[in-house]
Amino acid sequence: MLDSLTERISRLEQEIKEYFSRIENISSLLDINDFPKDKIIYHYTSATGLLGILQSQTIWATEASYLNDSQEIKYGIDLARAELDQLSKQSNSKDHKKLVDEVAKNLSTFSKSAIYVSCFCEDGDLLSQWKGYSGKGYSGIGAGFSIGLNIDQLSKSRYELSTFPIRIKKVVYDNEIQKKILWDECNATLGYFDAWLEKYPNEDDVSIFFPAAVAGLTEYIKLQSARFKASTFHEENEWRFIYVPSLPDAKYQKLIKFRTEDDRIIPYLEFQLQLPAISRIVCGSKIDLESSKKAIDLIYNRASSFNGVIIPLPQMSASKISLQ
Repeated sequence: MLDSLTERISRLEQEIKEYFSRIENISSLLDINDFPKDKIIYHYTSATGLLGILQSQTIWATEASYLNDSQEIKYGIDLARAELDQLSKQSNSKDHKKLVDEVAKNLSTFSKSAIYVSCFCEDGDLLSQWKGYSGKGYSGIGAGFSIGLNIDQLSKSRYELSTFPIRIKKVVYDNEIQKKILWDECNATLGYFDAWLEKYPNEDDVSIFFPAAVAGLTEYIKLQSARFKASTFHEENEWRFIYVPSLPDAKYQKLIKFRTEDDRIIPYLEFQLQLPAISRIVCGSKIDLESSKKAIDLIYNRASSFNGVIIPLPQMSASKISLQ
């Protein structure tokens, strides 16, 4: 009897492991299947931000609740909770309702979760991005840079203690597609849940796989919600670099860094870039191209002399948007 119990638990644990492996795989896939390997996406920033990235050859991911528009993440979570509520009301299964309601409860505390995001755009010279990320107020528009990074190289960036690949996701603006992404995975998880219930009806077994299903679906929804935005922002053609810490607090918290912006203290993490990730730099209309190019050449030459590794210089160009 003991052998039978041991075997049953072993099979269940293996099935749960495979379930989480599937969640990780579908969450980690890069959305670059339709793009060439040399696809470039752009990160808009100030001169201070550019200098930090060039000198450290790292990209910063900001804790999501500190993004320029904190409503961005809230949008995705609110949508997910509404869909879960609808799924719960439509379900005739008490077990399904219990699972879905527990996931919705977890999402209600999402603001306490840590998701780190870095934002990119397919267009390296877009007015709305110059306004939002490279200057404050009209006098600052165009007083910044957009950094073009090779998406294939960016995908190889690593966080100091992370063994998982960075998730690079194209932002989804279509509400119907957003809902389908959520519904497909909710139904898939409920399918796993039903299969486990049939194989392992014992209450002790249920106490193992129920929280596993809740945790897996919650994690998936959090990651997808981080790439959902309202359709009014579709012209941005945004991509997001997304990281969810999975480390014990004591290790993870030591690696959080902080910067100030508009009288706020903002937590962020640094990710080492796979060289040569930076391939282009566009100077805003209020930036002098020649003096910027000279300074950036000096930065790269200095880095090469210190490290003994020649880092290819990025191509530089000036914004074509006139703000006159």
